[in-house]
Amino acid sequence: MTTIHIQDAVAERLAKSAEAQGLSLDAYLERIALPNPTKVVTLDNGDGQLAAVLAITKRLFPDGASVTESFDPAWPDDKFFVVNVVATGDPDSIIQRQSEWHTELAKILPDNADGFQLSIDVPE
Repeated sequence: MTTIHIQDAVAERLAKSAEAQGLSLDAYLERIALPNPTKVVTLDNGDGQLAAVLAITKRLFPDGASVTESFDPAWPDDKFFVVNVVATGDPDSIIQRQSEWHTELAKILPDNADGFQLSIDVPE
């Protein structure tokens, strides 16, 4: 199982959805990490969007992921999520998965894909 660490504010929203369904946060994250993220229904408070992004991320980068909220210091009110992943494999495979992540993100979030950025850590 891939462990996903989520910033407190995001975790709170997901925890509320999990509680509403009578699930632990871990069980809820497992449930929403579907093989086909395009089938994730948008939930209240944007949880469906984050769930879809996590599903894509888990499928393409199974070696580990975390999500943090960030902002551009020049525009502190312009906040976005950074999806940090660990990527193993040959460089061509990593680049292909990075491209696929962005393509799939644009399909499920056509109006909000810029609210997410991908950061890849390649262990030595």
